[in-house]
Amino acid sequence: MKQYSRMDKLNRLVQTVLGEIIEKSYPYERYGMITVTEVDLSKDLRYGKVFFSVFLDEEHTITENEVLAFLEKDEYIIKRSLVSQVRMKYTPKLHFILDHTQQKADEIYRLLEKESREDQGK
Repeated sequence: MKQYSRMDKLNRLVQTVLGEIIEKSYPYERYGMITVTEVDLSKDLRYGKVFFSVFLDEEHTITENEVLAFLEKDEYIIKRSLVSQVRMKYTPKLHFILDHTQQKADEIYRLLEKESREDQGK
């Protein structure tokens, strides 16, 4: 069984809590589905990279970059909620980063499926 360091556990805890905060603060109807995919806190806990993805339907008029701007603008409010739920020595400065990994994986999967169907048709 893999042993996780204290830092790994803290990153996962912060990821879970931030996901819950964002889910409550940014409703799907307006912002789409925002998912915190990873959190990477610095060793001194003063900085944190928050990777997130946004899934939008056709009815959403907002863009991923606008969601990013809202998160950056509300960083203080998000941090305040985080600190109330997770006790840490420092409150990290959060840097939000759009994560397109899932979208790229979906695109590759669709291309492979298309190629497989074309090969079967020959």
